[in-house]
Amino acid sequence: MATRTLLLERLTTNTGAVIGGIDLREPLGAGFAAKYDPLHAREQVHPVALVHPETGHKAVYVSESFTTRIAELSRAESAAVLATLFRQVEKPDFCVRWRWRAGDIACWDNRGAQHYAVPDYQHGRITQRIVLQGGRPGEMPPR
Repeated sequence: MATRTLLLERLTTNTGAVIGGIDLREPLGAGFAAKYDPLHAREQVHPVALVHPETGHKAVYVSESFTTRIAELSRAESAAVLATLFRQVEKPDFCVRWRWRAGDIACWDNRGAQHYAVPDYQHGRITQRIVLQGGRPGEMPPR
């Protein structure tokens, strides 16, 4: 599990400034999504840095499985910034390492954390995803 909030806090000033007010594109028909959700393939556009609607913390909201481009940057600039962000997520400083034991249940909030699995376990696992109803990424709930 990688913390998106801490990642944003630790980014260099230059990279943080670049992603602060720009959008990215996530075509749901690409890669992982095409395999698991082909009927709902459509492009999503949302800010790179989102505000968590419950905590108010800003967090980087990108995924190597889904994110293909930062909209406001050239293709080359976008590829460079995304490569930096994707590699940062893998760093131990931003990760929670879960050692699975029989009976364990783990839950996380994708608005502030990113699932980053390391396939070094020897036994099978049962995984289920729960999606809560709500707004689009970055939308604040009505108060």
